[in-house]
Amino acid sequence: DDEKKDIDENIEKQRENAAGNGSSEGGVSMSLNAYLKANYGKGVNEQMIRGMMEQELVVQRFTEDKQKSFEDKYTAEELDKEYDENPDEYNAVDLRVYKFDVDEAATADGATEKEIEAASKKVQDDAMKKANDLLADVKDEDSFKAAAGPYIEKQKAIEAASTEEIGADKEEVAEEAEVTADDTAEAAEDAEAAEAEEDAEEAEEKDDYDSETKAYGVVKSSLSGISEDAATWAMAAKAGDKKAFLTTDKTAVYAMFIVRPAYKQETVDVRHILFMTVDSENNAPLSDEEIKEKEAKKDEAWKKWNDLADDAKTEDAFADLANEYSDDPGSNTNGGLYEGVSQGQMVDSFNSWIFDESRKEGDTDVIESEYGWHIMYYVGNKDFSYRKTLRTSHTQDDYSSWLEGEIKKDAYKITENESGMKQGYARADRLIQATVKYINSNANSSANAVSYEG
Repeated sequence: DDEKKDIDENIEKQRENAAGNGSSEGGVSMSLNAYLKANYGKGVNEQMIRGMMEQELVVQRFTEDKQKSFEDKYTAEELDKEYDENPDEYNAVDLRVYKFDVDEAATADGATEKEIEAASKKVQDDAMKKANDLLADVKDEDSFKAAAGPYIEKQKAIEAASTEEIGADKEEVAEEAEVTADDTAEAAEDAEAAEAEEDAEEAEEKDDYDSETKAYGVVKSSLSGISEDAATWAMAAKAGDKKAFLTTDKTAVYAMFIVRPAYKQETVDVRHILFMTVDSENNAPLSDEEIKEKEAKKDEAWKKWNDLADDAKTEDAFADLANEYSDDPGSNTNGGLYEGVSQGQMVDSFNSWIFDESRKEGDTDVIESEYGWHIMYYVGNKDFSYRKTLRTSHTQDDYSSWLEGEIKKDAYKITENESGMKQGYARADRLIQATVKYINSNANSSANAVSYEG
């Protein structure tokens, strides 16, 4: 029924487009069939479009069912056995990392290959020294963040200086313009806002160091992007181990500290209702008035949930609230559901709540993140991420093999219709000849008109 409703809504949107076609200057309102013909070609009408949508739906359902049949073949025991054969390929590690870019090597014009190589080696060694200096006194996460702090601040200063240069150029232009009382008042407001923002940034400085250096739930394939040596080392390292690695392309050096050594990564399912207090496009904070409105909506939804009888506080009931209230475009049409969430995948407060050791199925709460308020519902369904990875990979391979085999069957072979092709070529030739004749006719008419005017 929901799928039929989607098709009906799609058709109605097309009908509205057809009727609204005349609202623009010079436009003409059309019937749906006339609109479809004009946009998609002769013979296209509502019946055909509806039929195509229904066929597409059948194909989609068939594809999903077929993939599900392949997916269900793989039991947890089979996947665990495959994991045991090569655990490093699927395990994850928790790290603290900081990246030092390798400076561009300075060489004189006409430098020899040996001189260029020596200059490149020097800038690589310089970056490696910085990484090792950072790691020298690191003993835990806090000392890593503290050691990375000066480098992070230096980078911020470089970025700020660049911004100031742009601002200085704008200031020169502003000096040439007349300054009014309104401009002065606006400038004072901007200054106050900037000061408040600066205070907030200072308060969150420690958190900034955290986000700049935190790398939890990282798998070997991701670490291979640094280098194969780094990936191999990380998978075998112990908690507290540290080392610096030059990237394969020799453009950066990574200082790495192992927080949690290789482990099987758990996944869980969770639902949430998000009330965003930042702009969805640029993450800029909403106005105070808008945030108050979001908070009121959050309180309203939370009250609705808590007013339900205990036996009515089901996952389905929560899903209905999520579809009604949530601002999260990634889940506000599926009941706020996220499946197979792994450690470190979500923002910190979200992550900490769902992976709390005391968490149990059906738990609910309100938490806050940098995106706004979340009303949480813990679904559970604990699993291991490697099972999902392997099952998905095998399912895709099986489906591709099956599809390739089906396409090769005689029933689906594409055969050449020689008679039809000849008719098509003949029709195309007639159209080309008619077009050429029309163009020549217009050209002659234009020439005669010019001659007459002269």
